Amino acid sequence: MMYNLLVLSIVIFLAPAYPGAEIIGDHEVKPHSRPYMASLQLRFRNRSVVHYCGGALIRPNWVLTAAHYICMKDDIMLLQLETDAKINQDVNVLNLPKGGITDMKSGTRCTVAGWGKTKINNYPDTLQEVEVEVIDHRTCNSMDYYNHTPEITQDMICVGDSKGRGDSCQGDSGGPLICDKIYTGIVSFGKEGCPYPQIPAVYTLLTKKYIDWIRDTIG
Repeated sequence: MMYNLLVLSIVIFLAPAYPGAEIIGDHEVKPHSRPYMASLQLRFRNRSVVHYCGGALIRPNWVLTAAHYICMKDDIMLLQLETDAKINQDVNVLNLPKGGITDMKSGTRCTVAGWGKTKINNYPDTLQEVEVEVIDHRTCNSMDYYNHTPEITQDMICVGDSKGRGDSCQGDSGGPLICDKIYTGIVSFGKEGCPYPQIPAVYTLLTKKYIDWIRDTIG
């Protein structure tokens, strides 16, 4: 029924100034420091526009994001823009990792940014970011974490804060995870009620198979 209320189009804003919600737990992003960030938004028939998820501009006419909100199996999706983005000091692409990511060492510090839901349901008009760290697969699949429900595979990576101080949340899906200045993953899912103490969020890891698929798709 929801589709009857929507114009069948996705609006993508590349400038980091959409008044959506923030990443939980940390601070406002320095202006123009993440020129690749995209806000994917739904436009309703009454012409109102709401933020839906995040993404990253990887080519002037391609945005990389998550796919779970349209029920795809692998949580990765490419959106082709009707016209090329105008590259300037405020809008630029995020380079893909060469050859793909095989794994990240536990404890590696990363950052994630977005306009997703806040702990107190605040709605500031600026992009937010938080620092998190990689959790190894064995720990993430343990009974104290996801307990293999779902199975955290080698195409995924667990990243979070064991003290529950900061995390990605609803509305941050599709946004880029940056580890050691490298585009490492895509916000995928987490336990309901984020930030969930001691249970990290799960990201799609940009492995070689995904990088090959991206390059085959966009040429």
